[in-house]
Amino acid sequence: MSTSKMDTTKMLHFKPADAQASNEAYIDSAQLFKLAKGVYETSDGVFIRAQIKEVVEKNYDLGEVTEVYEIFGGYVNRSFGVICVKDGKTEVYFVRKYKAKFNAEANPDDILYEHNLINYCLKNGLKEAAKVYESKNGTTMVSLIDKDENGKDLKRYFAVYDYLEGEDRYTWVNNENTPVEFRNLGALQARFHFFGLGFNPGDLAKAEPPIQFLLPAFVELFSQLASRYLPDSIFHATFNSKLSGIIDCVKKNQIPAEAFAQMPQTPIHSDLHAGNVKWQGDNCTGIFDFDWSKIDVRLFDICFALIYCCSSWRPETDGILRIDDCRYFLEGYNNQLKSFEKGLAPLNDTERKYFPLMMGAACQYLINWCTTLYFYEDPEKVNDYEALYYLLHITRLMEWIEIHKADLSAIMDNI
Repeated sequence: MSTSKMDTTKMLHFKPADAQASNEAYIDSAQLFKLAKGVYETSDGVFIRAQIKEVVEKNYDLGEVTEVYEIFGGYVNRSFGVICVKDGKTEVYFVRKYKAKFNAEANPDDILYEHNLINYCLKNGLKEAAKVYESKNGTTMVSLIDKDENGKDLKRYFAVYDYLEGEDRYTWVNNENTPVEFRNLGALQARFHFFGLGFNPGDLAKAEPPIQFLLPAFVELFSQLASRYLPDSIFHATFNSKLSGIIDCVKKNQIPAEAFAQMPQTPIHSDLHAGNVKWQGDNCTGIFDFDWSKIDVRLFDICFALIYCCSSWRPETDGILRIDDCRYFLEGYNNQLKSFEKGLAPLNDTERKYFPLMMGAACQYLINWCTTLYFYEDPEKVNDYEALYYLLHITRLMEWIEIHKADLSAIMDNI
């Protein structure tokens, strides 16, 4: 068709461009992107600082907020170091802004449960946790309304803690501790379990059930997630390709009710790794991020910590569990409990017997986190490829555990 038949006078003509013009256009767009990103980050910083200042000064008797620093590294909530001045004295506090899905519309008891447990353990003798402060109205959390990018109201909760001193030396990916550090990590978990004994949550309840009831539910849950229609998601496609293997492993790692009945229950952390610990030298000086804490069998907490702390993230060995590091951790755990005269005994025969199966169960719990909680149900939407990175690591680890259960049983022979 000839252009003479088309009136182009009111149309935008896309003219061909040479290489130089195309490059100039690319540079211009890159500069605009940097400008927009800078404006976004600046406005976010201004808003967050004002919000944290308002939360602390209006709701707590801690003085004037003079500085606010964001602390990076978490995947659930936003964290801040806050400097306050009261009566001429300067103090540092830790402020947490809880993520949208952990707000009042979900289950507000989860946050109060966590706070009450922390303060109970501190009162009982645990020295490594950070005190949670009461606000002026007598509660350990306060709320404000945020808006998301679409203008929808999101109710956010905030809490103020003591600031834990020590070094943030590791993450859950950078997890290659020394043998001494692994033993100290195990001992720290043992102290938390010991000093948490007797905790009574009262009317508060965690939304998430114990692992005994989660395990049999994973088959249906994972199947339902995989049946969703997400044609453009590489994560969803990969999850579907792994589904049959995941479900097969879930079925192989069911633990009988009579075995659970022989396993001691304690408050558990449910997220213990070297990145949730403060360090000074070889020593663990602080433990934090109790968001997932609840009462459950302590063997699950131990196994979940080993999944986090002792699995390799190196490209050449990704998904391999470092057996010696598991042994160091377990030695530290058992030896710490042997040092107490009474209260919580070291690992018993039932726990030792079902240790390999619980390691598999802990891995499947992490698959549940990566899929349900981190990808499918996140109102703030994570990056498809970031979630995929975690899923591939976890499924490799799950497959390694199934092949090496005899090696896991052998660890218990030396503990």
